[in-house]
Amino acid sequence: MELHGYVDSDWAACPKTHLSLTGGTVRLAGDMVGYKRKLQPTIAESSTESEVIMGASDFSKMIMYVRSVMWDLGI
Repeated sequence: MELHGYVDSDWAACPKTHLSLTGGTVRLAGDMVGYKRKLQPTIAESSTESEVIMGASDFSKMIMYVRSVMWDLGI
């Protein structure tokens, strides 16, 4: 049972607000156990900032939550 997380961002995806769109999944043993997609709250100045700093750091919170649930269940 391995836990995998995938995240990606689309820099300035919204043509009206220029906010970046971030989405990701958490998979456990090949099955999706979590999914998140949202517009980032601030305007990123570069694609690197959008993907690495904002997207990955926000998504890591979801991975930590899934890990804590697994820990509570004894997995």
